Amino acid sequence: MRKLILASASEGRKMVLSQAGFDFSIFPSNFVEDLDSESDPYKLVSKLSAGKAKAVAGKFKDAVIIGADTVVFCGGKIFGKPKTKIEAKKMLKFLSGTTHLMITGLTVIDGGSKKIITKTSVTKIFFHRLTGEEINEYVDTNEPMTKAGGYAIQGKGGEFVDKIEGEYSGALGLPLKLLKQILSEFETGSLF
Repeated sequence: MRKLILASASEGRKMVLSQAGFDFSIFPSNFVEDLDSESDPYKLVSKLSAGKAKAVAGKFKDAVIIGADTVVFCGGKIFGKPKTKIEAKKMLKFLSGTTHLMITGLTVIDGGSKKIITKTSVTKIFFHRLTGEEINEYVDTNEPMTKAGGYAIQGKGGEFVDKIEGEYSGALGLPLKLLKQILSEFETGSLF
């Protein structure tokens, strides 16, 4: 059985892979994410997910490496993870009452064949209008600090979501259908 490596410490991504029944190891990438390196959100997440996967792939000769990166895109602006609570509050205020996109770049590298596939997935999120009090209370939980757009749909931030269009796992940072599609394009053998 081939070894599957997730190049991320993201709780959401770990949850998606675990619930799907994958046997995998975690080896977080030390790749530096630069959100200013690209103005197109689709190109940005593709570039960052590939960078993360490549940074880990060199350490494993015959493993299959998964790299992913997620941003929120709304009103022509790209939102990554907030660096401060003030930034998290500004993000949530901006996203309040909007329909925005959760865009994930997914890169899979077959360490044996050196084949690399990168694709993107989009989940559309419909947020209800948030009060200042809701935003302040949520940011005080610290949950927003490690999440693109400043909220976790699988956590308390899910209370702000009226509905989604697209893959729920995409909003967690690892679109499962897309991952399975990419894996089917490799001669990987069994990964379950």
